[in-house]
Amino acid sequence: MSIDKLTLIVGADVVIPETPVKIHQPTINEIALIGEERFFYSLNSFTINIDRIKRTIEEKTEDEEKAKTLIDNIDEYIVLLQYLQSDESLKINFENLCNLLLINYKIQLLQGNLVMRSLNEEQFPSFPCDLNFFLKFKDTVQQIFKLNKITEQSSLNPKGKLAEKIASKMQKTRAKIEKMNGTKEMDILSHYVSILSIGTNALNISTIKNLTIYQLYDQLERYNLYSQYESSMQAALAGAKVDIVDWLKKI
Repeated sequence: MSIDKLTLIVGADVVIPETPVKIHQPTINEIALIGEERFFYSLNSFTINIDRIKRTIEEKTEDEEKAKTLIDNIDEYIVLLQYLQSDESLKINFENLCNLLLINYKIQLLQGNLVMRSLNEEQFPSFPCDLNFFLKFKDTVQQIFKLNKITEQSSLNPKGKLAEKIASKMQKTRAKIEKMNGTKEMDILSHYVSILSIGTNALNISTIKNLTIYQLYDQLERYNLYSQYESSMQAALAGAKVDIVDWLKKI
């Protein structure tokens, strides 16, 4: 379900569909408290590509019956749980990121399953996570952080015992997002903050640090369009036959 664009653009809180769980859109400043590298590392948990994992099972498992059984019994939530249990660093970073996002709940990995712990049990009951909830949570996170803008092919593959069962040569787990525009993954946000603070007259670092990820990307895209508009206008005034860029169009 698509989140209303006005909700995203003003940085308002978001409710995960069909649940009582409220999500806070953290600002650049809040993300800086975690650290950009840890932030992107944690986001890998929300970029699991189950179709790619299933294809790998088919390719790497010689026994077709065994491959079918594995495929029938695996989903994104199972992969996430296996990975969180096999990587203590990711587990801690995942919980820290989720708890930065969550307003009326806390998330914990207990006895092999994620549990949503209510901060107000009378109003919002606690409940165990499942695939249905995780997919809604994942979709919400992907929208507020515009993960498709950061990477269109990011994926998380399982590690540990499950990985050995799934395939002998699965693609190594990706700890960070792929390089973008020649910058290191951990430098994406700081790189864009620097661009906007220098390139625009209306924004400075003190202002930009209070933007959400969605707002940062929106400002960057709009600034890019406006720069193209100015260039096209200058070229037109110089006599060149160019199309004037519409910097007010929807993005």
